Amino acid sequence: MKLLSSISVAFALSVCMNNSFAQAPKAQSAVKTSSWTNVTHNVGGEKWGYAGVTMIASPPGSSEIIAGVSEAGLWHSMDGGANWEQLGQAGQITNRPYQIAFSTKDPKTFWISGSYGPGVFKTTNGGRSFVKLGNLQHTDGISVDPTDEFGRSLIVGMHEQGRLLSVSTSSGLSWRQIGEGLPATSGNANNVLIVNDKVLLVGVSRYGGATTTGIYLSGDGGSTFRKVNGENPMGLPVLSSDGTIFWPLESGLLRSTTQGSTWELIKVPCHGMVAEINNKRLVCINGNQLYLSENRGTTWAPIGPPIPVVPNSLAWCEGLKAVIVSKMTDTKSPNAIFRLNIN
Repeated sequence: MKLLSSISVAFALSVCMNNSFAQAPKAQSAVKTSSWTNVTHNVGGEKWGYAGVTMIASPPGSSEIIAGVSEAGLWHSMDGGANWEQLGQAGQITNRPYQIAFSTKDPKTFWISGSYGPGVFKTTNGGRSFVKLGNLQHTDGISVDPTDEFGRSLIVGMHEQGRLLSVSTSSGLSWRQIGEGLPATSGNANNVLIVNDKVLLVGVSRYGGATTTGIYLSGDGGSTFRKVNGENPMGLPVLSSDGTIFWPLESGLLRSTTQGSTWELIKVPCHGMVAEINNKRLVCINGNQLYLSENRGTTWAPIGPPIPVVPNSLAWCEGLKAVIVSKMTDTKSPNAIFRLNIN
């Protein structure tokens, strides 16, 4: 199904108490920023597939930016986006990249998922080479056990599928299906999170006329699931630096400090994308405006000038002290990736 809207927006978090509305002040935040800089340049090479730049990421603590380009693989920049080079072997990763999961032990080890092609790849050398894991196809969200430095437990959600979920306890060498533990009327179960090898979380969003949405938790590695929240999750969950889990909704954000067993709702001026930046601050996007929270989501204020595009992906680059955003497009575009430096 060739719709940009069918590729879920990535990378999220947030917070609230007693469902109170956190109104964004009209005044700009006092935090200093630069202007938005177009850093698309030569990313993706001469030919992009449909949807163009589908995701953006940055390894923890580094100055590297990684972009996923539809049918053109992964590209990285070590100079703030001025120049881009392809990672891995040309023609190996031909899917539409969806999410990168970085190892908690070594950021040079990471996993990449994608739809419309072979689903999951892994690198242990920062992307110089990749190995395909199993025969999964048409995947979306991917999560790796953050408590295991060897990354033996993984969970993957499938693209536009209601009850297709795959888990591995062998570092991706073999996979088993666990989606039958979700209700038969489930919507799109494509965004996932592993808390540890036993605790798995799945976001079920509204898609294709489905009537069942919410966040489902398994405490036994995927054998059974129970519904822990009935909202409509619309983006990737994020396990933040203090262990808090944030999950973006169609309207608002959820926060859990109990490993996903209970949730608090906060209504914010953004939806779909949130990221944690330095000093545990949060940023999110509404249309083409970036917002900042300096109190873990209680209040928000606009920050920086309007973004030149309406982004689909958001990431924080610690080494550059910069927010990076990307925009999906039907075809190759000179205006796909932008950078904003934040003091």
